[in-house]
Amino acid sequence: MAQTQQASDALLPGSLSNTGDSSLPMSRERSWWEWLARGLACLVLTLGAVPGARNPISQHLASVPGFQWVVLACLVAIALPWLPPRGWSRGVASLLLLASSLRYAHWRFATVNTNTPFVQACSLLMVVVEVLYLGNLMVPLFLIQSSAYRSRSRQVDELLASGVTDSPSVDIVVQATKQPMRLIRRALLSSLDLGCKPRSITVVDENCREEIRDLAQGLGAGYVVQSLPLSAADLHSSLSGSGAELIAAFDASCMPLKSFLTRTTALFRDKGVAMVQTPQALFHSEDYNRNLGAEVVMPPNRSYSSFFLQVLRDQRNAVLGSGGSAVVRRSALLELDLPLPLGTHQARQASLGLLSGGWRIAYLPEMLSICEAPRCFADYLDRKLQTIHADLLLIPTALSKATWGNLGTWQKGLILNHLADQFSPLFRVAYLVMPLVALTAGFSLVNASLLDFIGYGGPFLVLLAAVPSWLTQQQRVQFWNGVQDALLAVPSLRGCWNLVLKPSQAFRPLMQDDQAPKNSSRWEGRSPKPQSVHLPLVWPFVVLIVQLCSTLTVRYLMPLLPIPLMLSLPSYNGEDLMLAWNLFNGVMITVCLLCSIDQPVLRNGARVPMQQVVTTEFGSFRGQGNLHDISETGAGIRLGRGEDLPLRGEKGWLILQDGALRLPVQIARSWRGRMDTDTCVGLTFLPLDPLVTTKLLRLLYGNGPVSPATPTVGFLGSILSLLRGLQRAQPEVR
Repeated sequence: MAQTQQASDALLPGSLSNTGDSSLPMSRERSWWEWLARGLACLVLTLGAVPGARNPISQHLASVPGFQWVVLACLVAIALPWLPPRGWSRGVASLLLLASSLRYAHWRFATVNTNTPFVQACSLLMVVVEVLYLGNLMVPLFLIQSSAYRSRSRQVDELLASGVTDSPSVDIVVQATKQPMRLIRRALLSSLDLGCKPRSITVVDENCREEIRDLAQGLGAGYVVQSLPLSAADLHSSLSGSGAELIAAFDASCMPLKSFLTRTTALFRDKGVAMVQTPQALFHSEDYNRNLGAEVVMPPNRSYSSFFLQVLRDQRNAVLGSGGSAVVRRSALLELDLPLPLGTHQARQASLGLLSGGWRIAYLPEMLSICEAPRCFADYLDRKLQTIHADLLLIPTALSKATWGNLGTWQKGLILNHLADQFSPLFRVAYLVMPLVALTAGFSLVNASLLDFIGYGGPFLVLLAAVPSWLTQQQRVQFWNGVQDALLAVPSLRGCWNLVLKPSQAFRPLMQDDQAPKNSSRWEGRSPKPQSVHLPLVWPFVVLIVQLCSTLTVRYLMPLLPIPLMLSLPSYNGEDLMLAWNLFNGVMITVCLLCSIDQPVLRNGARVPMQQVVTTEFGSFRGQGNLHDISETGAGIRLGRGEDLPLRGEKGWLILQDGALRLPVQIARSWRGRMDTDTCVGLTFLPLDPLVTTKLLRLLYGNGPVSPATPTVGFLGSILSLLRGLQRAQPEVR
């Protein structure tokens, strides 16, 4: 099992490790060359900062206004990984970021371009967007200074070690929407195999599928056809639950680990706790990570929210449910007449009602359930837009007199901060569009040159890239966060606009089932088609990059051509700054286009690079081989030297764990390995009975609990990994 967990860790960069405790920022060991590079950078910057020094570095920096701030910011960014993550070091880093932000904001207001009313309006709009974006970012970063961190994982360990054996009874409810049957069956089998046996398991089906009804009945689970939300009255009238004290809510795409109920129910010994929320972990990396070749270093999409923001909110009792992978107290829902937290919207409404009703919500930052990552770009956008829609619908409820008046000061601030985060993609629209409009029309949003911006904006940008990444244990990297906001910018803008005009169709699915690419989860089981781009989803990036290239050609390339009467456009103050800003946006847009390419998925389940000796049986043939990867639907093995290539389509058995697990298989393909020294065989599993499937799931995913591991690099390292990964990025080489 230890070998299995190590394989899982390799497949979950920055996600899974058996650390047993989810603490806030911690340091990591670095290689000698990295320390040497940082030391040389410090030496160069120090020589450049010496006043009156007669060296080229000092003379060049002296021409930059406020170059001491630039040197100080660079030194802080280089020295941060050396600092221990203590209260004083986090306080100093945060104060330096605040000081540079205030200095930059003051300079931005002083450099508003007032040439014409239109230019002034555009310039003021950008200043307001920058201030709002920065202010919302600062709230959680400074909250870490005033939070006395309590480890929920350590608290659970102490409760379980106390020797108290009484545990509350639990009913499990699994929500089935459009998930394939494989995932629904996996969720039910995992629920039946939990350490603390639930009293009942009920499937809530929104689409009334006969195959789900048959599956539930065959496994002894209840079946209910019900549209969300499930209110408190539905708990007794519709569900087949036994009336247990607690209800565990799961999405059918999530598979609970064996220790889920053992870990979560321990916190309910506190009678004031109404709900325990856990993060929804993704077992394999998302498609945009794989496209860029950055899956080893780029933190998962939910990492910042799940393992930093929610942990901080837990200290102030301001946790908001995320929909699924949660346990809630039945009496609390009945008392306040709240919906069961199955969907994202229902989880938000239920958690907000519990907080305003005086209950406590605990957040356990352990990965106790594993979910499927989106298989295509449209699915990724749909999931993110559903979350944004749920949060926007939460605004009227949160600001209502009945709810707002019952929340504490910290709860109000953190909830407002969470709601304001949903407008970050809209801010990104301004960051991408307004500089391009300015460059095309021939004016600057900032009445200053690029050199002036380096003196005032340079320290701010350096610290903005370094400090949040260090404070959040590399869970928030500024560049990647901007890429994710840019991916959601136009779809979320359209959804917000429709929310005002057509609320019922505000955030409808971006693609219908008959339009989904065949490597999507909606088309699971069919042959994937080659790499593809769904143009209706990426046309904004195409328009922006075409417009940028056209503007650069007209303004800077055509005047260089030896063509008579070719006039050059007049220059203006701040043109160099607008050019640099747009070039950076061009890089971000290019990355977004690479992220949006759909890759074919040859195997539905996530592959685990497990290494062990296995036995194969095909007819009269019986031999041993080496397993190199395995998933829920197939495996890959290498047979010994001299073995004949098995025939495609031949059926047999794959025997693992010294005969403890026998899997019926069929040969999907076979080929010679390197230099024809071995035989590689790709196997597809035949239909498995429930007991064998349960054993296979535990072999693949282990029992938990697992906690987030420290990502391997920060901001600069992630950019370097992106540049290195482009030479092997799948969209370019395949």
